[in-house]
Formats: sequence, structure tokens, C-alpha cells
Amino acid sequence: QQNQPILKVSRFELLKESYKRNTLYQSQLAKEANIPFFVFTQPNQYLPDTKRFMSEVEKKIAIHKNKREINEDPYRYIDILKIVEELKKKNVNIIDFTQVFYEEKGVVYRDDCCHYNSSGNKILAKSIADRISSSIQAKISCEW
Repeated sequence: QQNQPILKVSRFELLKESYKRNTLYQSQLAKEANIPFFVFTQPNQYLPDTKRFMSEVEKKIAIHKNKREINEDPYRYIDILKIVEELKKKNVNIIDFTQVFYEEKGVVYRDDCCHYNSSGNKILAKSIADRISSSIQAKISCEW
């Protein structure tokens, strides 16, 4: 097999495929075991329209115009969001929280990559907990 061409695949392409396959398998396993399964997409400061109010202070913390994220990560994240749409069509329980900071006026990012400060973590955690709680409560029925 010496004349076989070597297939070069980027690390990110492998990660995307792995994410898609593993998320689908986890969802299927959870469904078979009757275990609630959730996937939450999170905000990213480089995605357009995910935070309506970003102060100059937060922009200095969260946005780095010369950093690779401004050129690559939004597109990479958009690729992940496309995979998420594919998975939704396969009945994977995916909740879009990319807009969870949209109306937040305070600083939520702690760096220019994608990490949140304590306030951002609390907002996201509360949103996740509320969604899981309401989902489980909707499935509980009591007969008296």
C-alpha cells in the first residue's frame, strides 16, 4: 500500500467529528437508560449579537483584535453550531444558550478567549439549572 496518498486532516476537523459522534452516542445511551441528557451551547464574545451591552471595560478584557480567536474561533464555533443543528435533527436535546448574556449589562468575561468571570458563570449556571429543573418538573406528574 505504498502508493496510497496520505490523507491530511486538520486537528479541528478530527475534533469536530469526534464531538459530533460522541455527543450522538452519549445521547443515545442516555435515552436507552432513561437518563435525561442535555447539551448546552454557550455564548462566545466573538460571535455577533451574543451580548448587546459590552462596556469599554469589558471590551478591553474580552476582545483582542490581534489574537487568533478573532479570525479563527468564531468560525470554528460557527462550525460547532452547525454540528449542533445536525444533532438536533437527530433528536439530541440541545439548548441554545448563546444569547444568555444578551441583555446583561455587567462584565461577564474574564479573558479574551472565551472564559467567564464569577458573574458570567453564575448567570450560565442558573440558566442551566433552571432549564434542567423545568424539564424534569414537566415530566413529573402526580395523581391524587
